[in-house]
Amino acid sequence: MDAAYLHLTLNHLPIVGTLVAFLLLLAGIIGHNRSWAHAGCVALVVCAVLTVPVFQSGEGAEEFVEELPGASHQLIHTHEEAAEFAQIAAYLAGALALAYLVLRARLVNRQRLAWGVLALVALWSFSVFARTAQLGGQIRRPELQEPAKRAPAAESETETEPNDSPDGD
Repeated sequence: MDAAYLHLTLNHLPIVGTLVAFLLLLAGIIGHNRSWAHAGCVALVVCAVLTVPVFQSGEGAEEFVEELPGASHQLIHTHEEAAEFAQIAAYLAGALALAYLVLRARLVNRQRLAWGVLALVALWSFSVFARTAQLGGQIRRPELQEPAKRAPAAESETETEPNDSPDGD
């Protein structure tokens, strides 16, 4: 299994995981359910851990994709920058969730406030991952790109007439 395959396989886990964590925390807040909220915290910690192989495999995937015809180095760079920010978001969310889990006995009077903060951080982390995924998808899926950023070669091929030839025949 190469890095590109591993990256494409694993990159969905932090995205979906942070959304699940948010929903679990929200369910804990609404339903006054400590178990759901704690499960959301555990999910945030797991997502932070899963971010490590996703980010590391991204380097190998980048090397593979850069060699493909039509690869946009600008799109790759933009995705990489977003991934670095997503990594920070995941680590922050995971660290806050782990801190809550370790200190939860001391926070018993403020647990719903802590859950609310963690839910907001989880939602923010999800949005960062979703944006990173959207940018990553643009690298090999031109239909996901904004029309102004699509490769001009693809557009110019559709604009020429089939019997137009450069030599005047």
